[in-house]
Amino acid sequence: KHIRSAVKSIHAALGCDQTNGHKRLAALYNVRTRYVAPGEMPTLGFGSIVCALVKGDDGMLQKEYSFCLMPICDSIRLKNGKETSFPFWRLEAEVSAGEPARGIVIRLVDGSFAELTAKGKPRENLWMQSFASEGGGCVIAKQVNDRAVFSGPVELEWVAQLKPAHAQRVAHDIGQSFSRVGVVEAEWVRLICDGAGE
Repeated sequence: KHIRSAVKSIHAALGCDQTNGHKRLAALYNVRTRYVAPGEMPTLGFGSIVCALVKGDDGMLQKEYSFCLMPICDSIRLKNGKETSFPFWRLEAEVSAGEPARGIVIRLVDGSFAELTAKGKPRENLWMQSFASEGGGCVIAKQVNDRAVFSGPVELEWVAQLKPAHAQRVAHDIGQSFSRVGVVEAEWVRLICDGAGE
């Protein structure tokens, strides 16, 4: 808490609350700068950040961001017309303290920023969706108005591509959650050791 308030004070003193300089710098660190030629659209693969509109607890539509975990070698040379399942990891839409996590900041088309967090358990955050390659051996987005969209059971909008090193760090953290060792132990001992029993 003290570090967070100190950082906020520094940001306010530097005028970052007006310029969003700290968010622009954070996005520059972890998001790949893409120079897409006219007529070209992004492809779906490792490190792609996508967004879907889903119903929230209040019944209202809200944006839900996910990270594509499909290895690059498995997302190319696909057979045209054949569906391939792509794994995704659901990202939380805020950077918060607590359990270990990996933060991601991306700049959106409208100039605003999304602060995302990769953390949690596979049973809560891992999901799959199938896509068919229509040419070029990979899944290519289609232009819908000013958006790059991947068609499927759930329509996904491409919003960013992480730099390879940052994508690898996120994937490594996610992989650690799969290798977590679970043991049978007395609940009261576990709670005391975790500090929850105080």
